[in-house]
Amino acid sequence: MKKVLICDFDGVITSYTQSRALAEELGVVGDYDKLVASSSAESFKSRAKVLLDHNLNKTHFDRLIERMPIEEGTAELFEAAKRNGFYCVIASYGYDYLINKVVKKFAVDEVITAFSVAFDKYGNVTDLKLRSEWAPRLNLDCDELCKCQLVEFYKQRGTVVAVDDFYLCPLQHADYGIQFVRNYSPKSDMPKVKNMYELIDMLKSIEARR
Repeated sequence: MKKVLICDFDGVITSYTQSRALAEELGVVGDYDKLVASSSAESFKSRAKVLLDHNLNKTHFDRLIERMPIEEGTAELFEAAKRNGFYCVIASYGYDYLINKVVKKFAVDEVITAFSVAFDKYGNVTDLKLRSEWAPRLNLDCDELCKCQLVEFYKQRGTVVAVDDFYLCPLQHADYGIQFVRNYSPKSDMPKVKNMYELIDMLKSIEARR
């Protein structure tokens, strides 16, 4: 593993935010929007509780997957990255069930999410567990998904290119940080792209400079 591409899911692969879109499916987006969004474990738990308290089911995930817009050129991005020797990672503050179903058709090597979804035999969601399986790999004793530390972990194994729309910290820790610009993206001095084809060109320019 000499080169690693780490992509966010919400805001890069799709314009949707998974948790809020699930709240829309459940008709509780008003309750969801009252919560302050952050990357802390407590914020994750409070948002998950809103969904669990309103009988979240596998059908809600499946309906969201059907309507979720996937950024044009996503398949081409990962194909180009693999041709150039990148190990491709999706790192998301979202849900493993949803993301794994979406990205299985793409050339992605690993998916790391904040939440693991547990279903009963009827498809009801019994728990949204903050994942901890990655934490020992980073020598951490917490359950927060810290993308900055994730980037540092992969930098021990190769050159890291990180792509995110909102969180700047992992971009600053990466060897090459690229901001995928949406209308809500914070201002930064990071290299910016507005679509997957610009991102592919950016990867090519990085390769040319190496």
